Amino acid sequence: MKSVYKRVSECLDEIKEKYKDKTILLVTHGGTLRAIYWYFNGIPEDGSVGYDMHLNCEIKEYEW
Repeated sequence: MKSVYKRVSECLDEIKEKYKDKTILLVTHGGTLRAIYWYFNGIPEDGSVGYDMHLNCEIKEYEW
């Protein structure tokens, strides 16, 4: 998951820079969704990866 988080966070940084004043829709699978969650909320200190933290077809909204 560390490498997934690294790739996702780099991608999100790029999206943030390229589309500063835009609304962005991302459609992902669960692993990527976890990494996006950690990007905005921090990685848990206890190292738990929270496999059951999201429901199928769930909509999450984040704001920079």
